Amino acid sequence: MTERTPSRDAGRHQSDVLDAIFDAVEDKHDVAANPATAIFRAQALEQIDVPMQIDNLLPLTSRRFWLALIGLAVVIAAGLLYAGGVVQTKAVVASGRAVAPPGIGVAASPVGQVLTSVLVQEGGSVTAGQTIAEGVDSSGVSRRAISPITGTVWQQLGAVGQVVGAGVTVATILPVGSDTSLMVAIAETDVAGITAGMVVNVTVPGAQATGRVTSIASAPLPADVAEQRLSVTLDDDQQYVLATVTLDTPLEAGSDASAQIVIAQETLLQQLAGLS
Repeated sequence: MTERTPSRDAGRHQSDVLDAIFDAVEDKHDVAANPATAIFRAQALEQIDVPMQIDNLLPLTSRRFWLALIGLAVVIAAGLLYAGGVVQTKAVVASGRAVAPPGIGVAASPVGQVLTSVLVQEGGSVTAGQTIAEGVDSSGVSRRAISPITGTVWQQLGAVGQVVGAGVTVATILPVGSDTSLMVAIAETDVAGITAGMVVNVTVPGAQATGRVTSIASAPLPADVAEQRLSVTLDDDQQYVLATVTLDTPLEAGSDASAQIVIAQETLLQQLAGLS
């Protein structure tokens, strides 16, 4: 084999793999340059197997490494499938009741009086201006409690012979359509981002339903006013915005409800992509 010149060796700093390739190429070059040694070189070249030399010099990767690499790929693929399939829901939860706008109507005593008759029963239909109960005040003057809206008597609270003060509720009335509508009180701090058309998941005792936001009040109400409109318990330190939800399926009118207003739904993969 021809010996390489010092200048060529000095110019290279290759690995053993490249040295093997250079040795084979130089041997072939020497044969062409010196025909007298062609037969000897041909026999020598037959014994040279560059690919085999490279295989012997390159480090082998163990089967365990490849199995670990495949396992890692499977775990990553499974994680991506999971992240792409699991839906994360961003929602606002609000208290409400199955009642149509404008909310629960209150038939109240106009003055202090003794009730002499109650003219309605729970579940009965009434119209706006209809007399709910009658009585007499301290001067013996006849007084009436009337229904402010058309609908169905939800609660009959007065009884004959009962002494009631001014503004005391004698009966509550649910507006027409309260079986297909829901009104909810949304904390003013949570109302940003809620718009008409958003999906609402509704839970009432013994049943569930879905619907969509159809209207949102333009101004917040104090907690006590919102409580009277919906007959729910709210945080006195908050103000509330009333929203109306149209239900996809009817519910029992007057049912106490919890509403989950869906702001957005994204898969975990979409959320992770949004962080990038």
